[in-house]
Amino acid sequence: MAIYIYSKYNIGSAYEADDTIEFRTRAGSMNGLSLTVKPYGTMYLNIMFGNTETVQRKATAGETITIYPPETFNNADNTQIIIYNASRIQELGSLAGWQLDTMKFSKAIKLQKLILGADSPFSNSYSQNLTLANPILEELDIRNYTNM
Repeated sequence: MAIYIYSKYNIGSAYEADDTIEFRTRAGSMNGLSLTVKPYGTMYLNIMFGNTETVQRKATAGETITIYPPETFNNADNTQIIIYNASRIQELGSLAGWQLDTMKFSKAIKLQKLILGADSPFSNSYSQNLTLANPILEELDIRNYTNM
């Protein structure tokens, strides 16, 4: 119950800097992009887009939530995105359209599925490193990441 309250009000362990998924995007335009997140437990999902604002959505355990960037976040060239409560995230939907650069998923210890790549014509030449430490990761897709 504590994480539910903490995540709702962005306090305590729900807002710690070392319990995050972080990546930089080179996508440019945000038209049509979204993040789909499935939490391991019931909580509020908090996602910070650059320095503009944090989007918060209530999510039930095992429920996939779609989050769209705020309208003020219309250009994401070399911009950081932070998903808080990484240790409570079960699944992330496809991130292929985001053209990821630097990526850190190591704190998402309950992450079971991570889709970063896609079939052609998708190609990502920005990323050279991927940080993972996910003991129960079942599926990892890095198709067409040309520099990894």
